[in-house]
Amino acid sequence: MAFVFMGPLHTIKRSQSSNFKIGKVLTYINEHIEQPLLAVDLADVACLSVFHFQRVFILYTGYNVAEYVLLTRLHKARYELQYRPSMSVLNIALGCGFNHHQSFSRAFKRQFHLAPSVFRKQFVEYVKKIKRISHPSG
Repeated sequence: MAFVFMGPLHTIKRSQSSNFKIGKVLTYINEHIEQPLLAVDLADVACLSVFHFQRVFILYTGYNVAEYVLLTRLHKARYELQYRPSMSVLNIALGCGFNHHQSFSRAFKRQFHLAPSVFRKQFVEYVKKIKRISHPSG
């Protein structure tokens, strides 16, 4: 599943070459989300200097590289928490590129205002409620 974030974009003239390069980087990020993703490495994927890559990346996404990677990891983790109930929170954190459970929990709570385990529990309860409403017994 690919997570692509688009921030508020200014009216700028973008070349097809830059579109392709940033698209290639976004695909790379999604395919390697569990690995360390540094701006210098992503600039290499785009075949741009680090300075130019960071400028272009912000123009296209509305986020700097670190913010975008973090948001992509968190949204992937949210999806995993919702749809992979048998997977532990720790394994989800590690699979989304976080090195420590604590750093994952802090970042998740900062973004979604709930601890990962509470988020999962509330989602499960929500699904059960929807099923009861959709299929009332009797």
